[in-house]
Amino acid sequence: GWIPTPRAHLKYDMSSHFTLRLSAGRGFRTPNVLNNFQQIWLNSRKVSFDNQLRPDISQNYGLSGMYSTLLGKRKASLSMDYFFTRFEQQTIINLDRSADEAIIQNLSGASYSQTAQIEGSVQASSHLEVRAAYKYTDARTTFDNRLLEKPLTPRERILFTESYSSRFKKWMIDLTQLYYGSGRFPENYAGKIRTAPYPIFHAQITRNFKAIGLYVGVENILDYRQRNAILGASEPFGRNFDASLIYAPLDGRRIYAGFRYKL
Repeated sequence: GWIPTPRAHLKYDMSSHFTLRLSAGRGFRTPNVLNNFQQIWLNSRKVSFDNQLRPDISQNYGLSGMYSTLLGKRKASLSMDYFFTRFEQQTIINLDRSADEAIIQNLSGASYSQTAQIEGSVQASSHLEVRAAYKYTDARTTFDNRLLEKPLTPRERILFTESYSSRFKKWMIDLTQLYYGSGRFPENYAGKIRTAPYPIFHAQITRNFKAIGLYVGVENILDYRQRNAILGASEPFGRNFDASLIYAPLDGRRIYAGFRYKL
């Protein structure tokens, strides 16, 4: 049948430095269950479905502001965003009822997600730009009449980046620092309640010539990995096997190099 999905956007330049944006609307989609919930293929859980899965329908609202100015002769900006989504209908995967079962079902109860983010950047010098961002996520869904956090979704994320370029951009250095906060494990997960917070660091150096740029970099400098990520790994066909609860990197430190050629 007919499903109306109205949407409205408003942009208001409050001054030459500050811009405010508002949005509101209704969203709709038909989920591809076997694609969206790929974790059901990575464990020994018994999979069951509701007889008739309904499309996802949500109401969503957004508020954002952007302030830009000059600190002396250097550019600086500050942005703030808040988004809220409430689901009227939603297809969910219930991993909390039992460690032996994955239930794909229609939502029965409340489900929402709210995200707040603040980001700032400053041109610290003619050669250095610094950026920082903080994001808080509160995503909750009703599982068996209990409003719980969405599994494996970190509440907090923090980002820092520093970008340095020499005169004429002959040398470029980019540093990135990331922090991921804890998230909730589904119940019955080896006695653990929440995931461990962790940091990730990246770095890249580029040397540019007239037509060629050479670069080398390192991802995950500290070689952080999720330990014991696969339950029952020694018995992949056993009832306790589960490789679906991944929340952190598994492949560790990665070193790479390459070049760019300008035609």
